[in-house]
Amino acid sequence: MNLFFQYGVYKAFPPGVGFGMFSPTHLGVLVLLAGVIFVLVRAYRRGDDTRQRRIRNAIAGCVIGLEVGKDILLLFTHQWVWTSLPLNMCSWAMLFVAWDAWGSNKLTREWLYALGLPGAFFALLTPDWVTCPILNIFVWQSFSIHMFIVAYVVARLVTHQIVPDFHNLWLPALYLVVVVPPTIWVNHLIGANFFFLSTPAPGSPLAPISAIFGSWYLFGLFLMLLVFWLVMYLPWWLVGRRRRARAVQVVSLSAEAARDERYQAMIDSGFIKPATGGPRHWPAPDERWPSPPGGSVSLIDREDRV
Repeated sequence: MNLFFQYGVYKAFPPGVGFGMFSPTHLGVLVLLAGVIFVLVRAYRRGDDTRQRRIRNAIAGCVIGLEVGKDILLLFTHQWVWTSLPLNMCSWAMLFVAWDAWGSNKLTREWLYALGLPGAFFALLTPDWVTCPILNIFVWQSFSIHMFIVAYVVARLVTHQIVPDFHNLWLPALYLVVVVPPTIWVNHLIGANFFFLSTPAPGSPLAPISAIFGSWYLFGLFLMLLVFWLVMYLPWWLVGRRRRARAVQVVSLSAEAARDERYQAMIDSGFIKPATGGPRHWPAPDERWPSPPGGSVSLIDREDRV
């Protein structure tokens, strides 16, 4: 079969045809993908609500379409195997991107930051498909999906539509509690390695965990996740404290404003908190934090803040 359409999971590639991790080819692809991410994020940040919604829907459609297209191609080329099931972390990330684009909520936003973004980022940085030739359709399908996931989350972060809050970290943690045990069972059942729960990808950040912890590899993964979350959430916690120290009071917040997606993440993350009698707190207005529609804003003293 032509190497362009060969699926490495179904049939291993001959030695020496892979593009190699951190090779000039790999680094060149990363630069290209970074450029596309920059363009997408810039267009999203400059867009109005309608344009942002279209970009979100387009990215969601692209990641789902790329995955469905891969499965159809595998079926037509008789390369589909049980380990092709979309049960890895980035397959879940595609679903969460689509869910967030078409019905954003506290779970989707926290999951995409806590699990989707680091998973997609490290998949691009240390891909497990480096043994494949760069001129392969499934290589570019994988690069494209992970690029779109990173672009989606970064775009939502820079526009403050995702505001990470460690108080909501229990949601992605609960997801792992529910999903990981059956995934381990499926891995044993069909000989897969979803979530890299059986063995790490060579050269990935998980490889040293396996070398250090050995048979306690899963416990090492748990500790590594805690460290990652500490590093990812500590800056947001510090920024949140500073912004709350500059709070203002919103005497009235219209129902329209409460439903506005631009403010929903701030409400969920505690930047807006109910006070006695119904007023709400709002961060000090600037170009990133506009005054809410239908709300009258006045400064309050520190001792009056919630």
